[in-house]
Order: sequence, then C-alpha cells, then structure tokens
Amino acid sequence: MNFSGLKKISKSFDGIRALDNFSFKWESQHIIGLIGPNGAGKTTLFNIITGFIPADSGEFYLKGQDILSLEPHKIVFKGISRTFQDLRLLRQITVMENVLLWRLNQYGEQPWQAWLRGKKFGEQQILALGMALIQRPKLLLMDEPSLGLAPAAVKETFSLVKQLNQKYNMSILIVEQKVKEVLKIAHRSYVLRLGKVALEGNATEMLEKGEYKKIFLS
Repeated sequence: MNFSGLKKISKSFDGIRALDNFSFKWESQHIIGLIGPNGAGKTTLFNIITGFIPADSGEFYLKGQDILSLEPHKIVFKGISRTFQDLRLLRQITVMENVLLWRLNQYGEQPWQAWLRGKKFGEQQILALGMALIQRPKLLLMDEPSLGLAPAAVKETFSLVKQLNQKYNMSILIVEQKVKEVLKIAHRSYVLRLGKVALEGNATEMLEKGEYKKIFLS
C-alpha cells in the first residue's frame, strides 16, 4: 500500500466533536483547498496532521506508513511542514536568524518556545512561509496565508502558492477564508462543516457551481 492521507480522523474537546470521521487522500503535487465556516475543524485538522495534538481515532498514512502517533519534529523529518496564523517571533534577532532558529526547533534541538515574545512583522506571512520552506517539505500546510493582507498582497500570495506547486512539485494543503481565490488555484477542495466533510470535489467545478455557498450560509 502506497496510500498517503487521512482515514476517519475524529477529535473531541470537552465532549464537543471538532472532527468527525474526516478522510482525505493526499494527491502528489496537488493543491488541496480546505474551506469552511469558523469552527468547522480546519485548524484542529492541521494540528493533528503535524502532531501538535493527538487524534481520538483514525489513521494518518504517508506512503503506506502510519505516522499519526509521531511527535512534531519527527513528522517534519517525514517531509511535512506548516505555517501558522499567529507567528511568534524574537524581536532581538534578524529575520534570517528567526528562520534558522525555527528550523532548529522543528528538529527538536532547541526548546525555545518558553522565551518567545511575539512581534508582528510587516511581511509576517512571507517570513512564516520561509520558516516552513526551510524544511524542504514534500507536503506544505498553509494556515490562512492571506490573513491581514491588502488586496494586492493577497493576489501575490496566491500566485506564490501556485508557483511553489508548479515549479517545485510541492503538494500543498491550504486553509483559507478567501474561498474563491483558493478554489481558483486548487486542484481539489474539501468543505468542512461542524467537523464533517459537507462537500468535496474538483475545485474548478466547485467554484463554477457555487454549491459551497449554501454550506457557509446554513
């Protein structure tokens, strides 16, 4: 078996189901859009994939190997990296030093989180992407890359995502509130609602039919 993806992942917090039997197949060199209203379970899914929180049940395979129980730095070794919405940086050091320090932390060599003090950079999303890309991932998880950006910068961001996919053959799983923009560049998309897959399919067809709009309004 050479399957890569998730099978029937479930997660609850205080009795509330955040993910309910979520499954998806990681298609090599594809952009996969993950969209849905707030509270749909998108960030929870990212945290499970990258080992930050455990799933209650389910399986996560990478080329046939179940890696669901691996620690975050070991998942990075497998070729999976991510960006974060809330990027916390050290203001005392340079952008490049922040990137390199992040790399050390991802590999479990420097426990530096305890002394982080957040600072918002003007080009924070680009820095977040640099921190993720330094791992040379095979699968890149992007969490709201357009958050807080001006319209012109949003366009550039999605263009960059497409370039990463096409030029470097990188698979990308992207969580995004700007639905139309992500559907324009994605190959396939999943719409989550209350922790379940409410709609899935070809992203271009999903954009043309507009069925996803009913889920956001329901």
